[in-house]
Amino acid sequence: VLWYQGESNALSHIGDTNPKWRVDQHETLFPLLVNDWRKQWGQGNFPVLVCQLSSLNQATREYWPEFRDYQRRATALLPNMGLAVTSDIGDASNVHPTNKRDVGKRLARWAQKYVHGDTNVLACPLPTTATRSGSTVTVAFNDAGTALSTSNAAAPASFELAGSDGIFYAANASISGASLLVTSESVPTPKKVRYGWTMFSAGNLVNSAGLPASTFLLNVAP
Repeated sequence: VLWYQGESNALSHIGDTNPKWRVDQHETLFPLLVNDWRKQWGQGNFPVLVCQLSSLNQATREYWPEFRDYQRRATALLPNMGLAVTSDIGDASNVHPTNKRDVGKRLARWAQKYVHGDTNVLACPLPTTATRSGSTVTVAFNDAGTALSTSNAAAPASFELAGSDGIFYAANASISGASLLVTSESVPTPKKVRYGWTMFSAGNLVNSAGLPASTFLLNVAP
């Protein structure tokens, strides 16, 4: 199954008592849907490949980062789930970006590796752990390839850290192979790290195949 949906789930309306209710609803309903498909069709845990929402810059889409992060986490909730990251090929003013070819290629790469067992292929890199040593957070990734890099040869962008007060501050990040080292003078004891946490992502982190990293929010292990 190729699943490309979620724009309305990340939409808010003036007057909503809980503006994020659509994201919360999806976190409950989507795993139920996948489990029921697998049960009703009786073909085991067949692959379900999810297209992550791209980037968009509209006032009522402020929960796109939360929804993109949920889609990332959803792929770990159930077996045989994949994710194609598309935040780098969105359209600031169009909820339906036109570049579907690269979306399809990214889905195909995941299937080629994780369904057909081609170990020479990389999928989009996803974070696995975030650990702290002093004031530095190390974020490890899968599918990094030979090493992580950036799409524009600049320093990794769009990283933030928060301490126990939950307030996020801009952070500096540097690449160390398949990991990132993230620090901020404003957060001496980081508790959370996040990346690409805007409607229209400015993130530039990619793997050695040039595929983009997902928006994410992680708790930092001491």
